[in-house]
Amino acid sequence: MTELSFSIEIGGAPYVIPEKEPRGLAGIGATRCRLWNSAVLSHPEEGIWRFLHSHLQDNIKLLLDHGIKVDLCTLWCPAHMAEGKTTYYPYTTGAWCWNLDEHGNAYPAGDPRHGQHFADHRPWVTDPPHMSGWYEYGQRLANDLGPYITSFSWGNELGGDTYNPLVHNPARWDEAFNRMWYEGALPFFRGVLDVKPDAFLAGPDADGEDALRRGIIYAYRYVRPPAMRAASYHPYSWGEFPRDSYTRIEKFRAELDSFGTLQMEEWWSECGDDGTGSGPEFLREVLSWSRRPALINWHDRRQFFVGSDYDRGVYTLSDFGHQVAALFDEHNQAERRRAAEST
Repeated sequence: MTELSFSIEIGGAPYVIPEKEPRGLAGIGATRCRLWNSAVLSHPEEGIWRFLHSHLQDNIKLLLDHGIKVDLCTLWCPAHMAEGKTTYYPYTTGAWCWNLDEHGNAYPAGDPRHGQHFADHRPWVTDPPHMSGWYEYGQRLANDLGPYITSFSWGNELGGDTYNPLVHNPARWDEAFNRMWYEGALPFFRGVLDVKPDAFLAGPDADGEDALRRGIIYAYRYVRPPAMRAASYHPYSWGEFPRDSYTRIEKFRAELDSFGTLQMEEWWSECGDDGTGSGPEFLREVLSWSRRPALINWHDRRQFFVGSDYDRGVYTLSDFGHQVAALFDEHNQAERRRAAEST
């Protein structure tokens, strides 16, 4: 049986998920959540850990209570790197800092509240410091929350220049990618596995040239198999949707296929329709393919709800939400019928 997991994305601690939102997400058929976990390793004091992880635990419990499994994506967010202001990574282009609304969503581009940009010449961007402490963090995270987390991943779009300004300089591409893996992802994964040997690891959440292939090589070389069980990437169009999304899926799959038979699930761990509203048509097309991913995550959850209601904390399904819910429901019901008939 090849049921397909429908996932949504939510910002993690210190963002607190509104109590009623998971019920609305379950109403659109979401069974998984890619939950962001902002790890502030630059402040190792016990109080900071308790503060962030009390929120994280609350978010996880709320999702699980509504039947939504948690795929935890951990990010490094050292506030001290940008003059006390929270950054996504010190590697971020210009150390971009997004301002979030009360629902944890970034304000759209063009809105004066969208974010704060720091120049590329800043030393924490052009010469990021060594990342340390990830092995111990992975151990503690797995020990405290491991039983409640379906999968663990580290970082986001490691090969893309949006989150890694060193990639802007081709001569430093290898350095940038290698540092993120050697200093961050690999120690974190090892720490998780030493506490939870059966942990499900996913990665590398690729959205850049050759990043998926490299991530799989690193995972197989340095993370004991079969722990890395999902190869994840982001088929955004970065051009005309959906045409260029289809083209990028072909390229990512060529990277996957270069390994021959790969014992890993294929995850589209973040995608969207560039705000065109044509997501249902895109999903209808890919659900008709003979080769489908095991998981599709949709980035902008606001699209599933009526905007004016959503802003008031009322989760009324939009036409977009109704269409997507029906697509996944029809697909998975058909898969269940086929499985029943074959037994």
